[in-house]
Amino acid sequence: MTTARSDEQGTIQLVIGGRVGRGAGTALCQRVRELIGAGHARLVQCDVEGVIEPDLGTVDALARLRLTAQLLGSEFCLDGASAELRELLALTGLRDVISVLDGVTPPGAAADRRVGRSGRCRGRR
Repeated sequence: MTTARSDEQGTIQLVIGGRVGRGAGTALCQRVRELIGAGHARLVQCDVEGVIEPDLGTVDALARLRLTAQLLGSEFCLDGASAELRELLALTGLRDVISVLDGVTPPGAAADRRVGRSGRCRGRR
């Protein structure tokens, strides 16, 4: 499941849920291309709190999303990454490549978190 919206500050909020397996990256990257093309986005903020059982396919899709955003002139960061996803990013050497917002939000608080964020990835520029 994937939903997306953009706001007036130039932030695209992409929400990814469920299993993200091999091959998902192509469709997700196309969606990000469409959203960035519709209006220049400074930031693609990807909410991955709903991702179930992240694996190397998930990491591949996220790395492709980050590269797509960068090539189109936008920053990219993850929000709501589980400890398991963070560990996979570290094991694959992508911890310093893909920005991850601090903290994991408890279930049920995701909608409030997305609306209240300033849209900035902390710790990376």
